[in-house]
Order: sequence, then C-alpha cells, then structure tokens
Amino acid sequence: MVGWVKSDAHLQWIESKGKYNFRMGSAVGGLRLSAQVVGATYLLLHGSNGQAVPGLFRIQNPESGPRVHTAEDLSAMGYPTTPTQASYLVYDVVRAEEFESMGWDMSALASKPDKAEQGHPFAISLLDLMLVSKKICS
Repeated sequence: MVGWVKSDAHLQWIESKGKYNFRMGSAVGGLRLSAQVVGATYLLLHGSNGQAVPGLFRIQNPESGPRVHTAEDLSAMGYPTTPTQASYLVYDVVRAEEFESMGWDMSALASKPDKAEQGHPFAISLLDLMLVSKKICS
C-alpha cells in the first residue's frame, strides 16, 4: 500500500500508535477494498514534497486484514488533526527493519495513479516498489 503522510506530527502519530488510516467509501481519495488492499503486507508513505518516507512499515497480521474505525475512534487515539470522514480503514503497522536503509523514487513508479500526488492512496506490488528502490545512508 502507498499512503499519504500529512506532516511530521502525522508521521510521529503513525509511529507512536502503530496505526495508519485510509479514507474509505465514495469520498474523494477513498480507498476501494480490492484483494491487494485487504491483503497488503507493507506500507510506503509519501508526502506533498513528492518524496517517499525512507523505509517501509510492515502491516501487522495481514491475514486478519485492516479494521474500520470511526472519526471518533481516531480522535480518541490522539490523531493529530480533526478527522474529516465518518469512517476509516486502519492498519496496524510497525517499522520494517529489513527496509530501514531503503529509499524510493516515487517519480519512477510506473503504476502510480494520476492523483497520487494529491494524496490518493493506491496498492502496488512489492516487486514494482523494489524496482524503484535505492540504498540510503543511515
């Protein structure tokens, strides 16, 4: 999965809570529940600067799939901004140590949808992601 990170505070919340939320439903940028989405095993984050966050997050217990949480649930978890949707698809995530020294060239992703730079999420295979990987210094 490829998701949007709004700010440093948002990234800190993801890391501290071990959660990542996607908009769902018919809202603009809402995620459709495909087999790739429900069975995802890794999460790549990127932001408005066109850059991907180094490393990946591993989705915990991918065989269980994500959960649906309400806006109130996110607020109760200390979400750093006011949720704008009624419900969200939420994955349990943790930094994937095996990818901590990897960077990603978002501009080279062949299957990136047109609206990815506006924060719209999408699913991609790990193979396609590895094709745009680069080693970074730590």
